[in-house]
Amino acid sequence: MKKFITILLAVLTAFNFSAKSQTLTCNADFNFTISNFTVNFTPVMVGDSINTTHYWNFGDGGSISAINTTHTYLSVGSYSVKHYIVRHNANGVVVCMDSVTKIVLIQQTTACNLQAYFTWYADSLNWNNIHFQNQSAPYEASDSIRWNFGDGTPPVNGLVGTLFNPSHVYANAGTYNVCIRVKKNNTVGSTPCVSEICKTVVVTTPCNLVVNFISQPDSLHPLRIKFTNTSTPVNSTDSVRWTFGDGTSVSGLQSDPNVANPTHDYAQGGSYTVCLKIKKRQYYRNYCMCKGYL
Repeated sequence: MKKFITILLAVLTAFNFSAKSQTLTCNADFNFTISNFTVNFTPVMVGDSINTTHYWNFGDGGSISAINTTHTYLSVGSYSVKHYIVRHNANGVVVCMDSVTKIVLIQQTTACNLQAYFTWYADSLNWNNIHFQNQSAPYEASDSIRWNFGDGTPPVNGLVGTLFNPSHVYANAGTYNVCIRVKKNNTVGSTPCVSEICKTVVVTTPCNLVVNFISQPDSLHPLRIKFTNTSTPVNSTDSVRWTFGDGTSVSGLQSDPNVANPTHDYAQGGSYTVCLKIKKRQYYRNYCMCKGYL
């Protein structure tokens, strides 16, 4: 077989047959059908088996000398298939020859069932370092992936195999719209296989606030009590609320001295439950609260 192909190629080269038009006695036109990655080739003109030779070049490095043939490709892509036909007379002299080239397109036949998805968790040591986990399915290491962390930083692009579980450090606590986009790179066609999902990611600082206060009666006014907020750590922007146990209260910001360390006059002597509640502004949906007793 190898010897025959070598001789045939030498004949084709000698006749400079790279782009010869069809003749009345030789017609290299062919038809083909595709089933997944396997293609069945059928020549329009068969000829007699003794004096007519068919040669196929499949465009992926494979070739064969046969009339009807089947070839299986290993991957999706566009392949230039060339069919040669050569006829000889009874004395072995070439009577005619022809070649036809056609493009065979092997495409991904499975439907795009890709579903993008991800999870996340905060680092145990650094509250603003968020670890993301790609849970998209089905995926391959060669698929493209893009992460958008929702804090104004540029999106991060790469391959699933190298950008599978990224980490991102946020500058501030807050609520962020994080998106992941996955694209399958082995799909050929006008409609790419792409899936994207966005989730709300909440980044919170640990609440280390300890609420406490002390009280001291006024020596000149026994029913007047001076309260001092000794909570730590507190900032001027923290919200503060005092309830004095007699149906009255005061609230505002820690920056207001009448709120931070108020003085309260009771109508009569007795035992009262006094509560101090502090909410730190930088927390998202979190506050720390403690109760004190007089």
